Amino acid sequence: MLNFKEELSLRELFEYYYDKYGDKFKELIWDKTKKDQFHKQLVIIINGKTYRGDNFLETPLKDNDDLSFLYVYFGG
Repeated sequence: MLNFKEELSLRELFEYYYDKYGDKFKELIWDKTKKDQFHKQLVIIINGKTYRGDNFLETPLKDNDDLSFLYVYFGG
C-alpha cells in the first residue's frame, strides 16, 4: 500500500514508479513497438473500472482508491 500526502494523477503515480524501478517498470507499461501506447496486454483497473483512453493518465487518484495492473494472457 502506498500513501501520498495529496491527490495525484495516474501520470504522477507512474512517474513515482519510474523513479523507483526505472526502465524495468517502463518496459512493463509501454508497448515497445508503438510510441506512447500502453502494452496491448496491460489492463489498468481503478475502483473496478478498466481505464484506457485519450486522457486517462490525468485520472485523479484519491485516498483508498483500488488500483490494479493486470496482464491478460490467453491461448489454447
